[in-house]
Amino acid sequence: MAPATPSTPEISRAPATSVSVSPEPPASPITPPRATTLEPPYATGRFPWPDDPKARKAALKELEIWNTGGLGEGQAWHPAPRVVIGEPVLRKGKANTRELMRALRAEHYWTVRRCYDPALRGAPKLDGRAVLELSLDKAGRVLSAATSRARVPDTRQHKTSMTDEEVVRCWLRGLKGAELPRPRGKATVAFSIDVWPGDAPLREVPASMPGSLPLDEVERLVTARLPELDACVAEARAELPGAWGRLPLRVDVDEQGAPHEIAETESTFPAPSMVACATRVLRTLTWPKARGGTARVTVPLRVAPPR
Repeated sequence: MAPATPSTPEISRAPATSVSVSPEPPASPITPPRATTLEPPYATGRFPWPDDPKARKAALKELEIWNTGGLGEGQAWHPAPRVVIGEPVLRKGKANTRELMRALRAEHYWTVRRCYDPALRGAPKLDGRAVLELSLDKAGRVLSAATSRARVPDTRQHKTSMTDEEVVRCWLRGLKGAELPRPRGKATVAFSIDVWPGDAPLREVPASMPGSLPLDEVERLVTARLPELDACVAEARAELPGAWGRLPLRVDVDEQGAPHEIAETESTFPAPSMVACATRVLRTLTWPKARGGTARVTVPLRVAPPR
């Protein structure tokens, strides 16, 4: 891909049963008509998420695909942390465990990531496995969540237990009260969560700055330079022909319009030469003067998969 809620931003492909988005080029209509396009810029850490839950979920999925990006056919790239939610095992009652697994994977990927990502920033090699037990009422609502010693399938052979207890407690808090497919009466199920770091380190989401910039003016200025950014893509693909993905660049601009710092943020683009070239282009812009102190803005570029 992991923005304020789900931060994004490891070379092996994600496990076959991973619930993270597969790092494959997005199909039309996501693919734009030119090499480089620009999302609307935004104040760093304030991604404009839709208010509607369904629209927000769709935006999360699309952003995850773009933030993951890729290197082309046959060259795996998985910068985001990897998450595998195993098939639940019934402990009490009756329920469709396949339906429960699909719901947990579809609805609670970010429940796992929101807890794991902050810990991973402090311990970049943190990985592990936990087995959780959920008690469901007959409507499918999670009444309680706890760790478990139950034997559950371990197809990934992940021998490391999750050592960060706060991560596990956070998973339990996030699952309590969740609504899952209805069992046949009350039921208790156990399942595993496995997590691994990605191919690229997670980046901190910087704190906001006191100033502001006219974002429509920033968008106009960067759009005018898209041909130069297309040239950056061509330069990067001389080394990595299949590189594509999302490249959000954080720009700090002072009250005189000087860009003090330009840095990649939120995700890790697979071609470093593209990052360096795009940074040079943005540094030559005549930036508007920030109001109220230095402003921090994110300029999110999308590099389409090669046709």
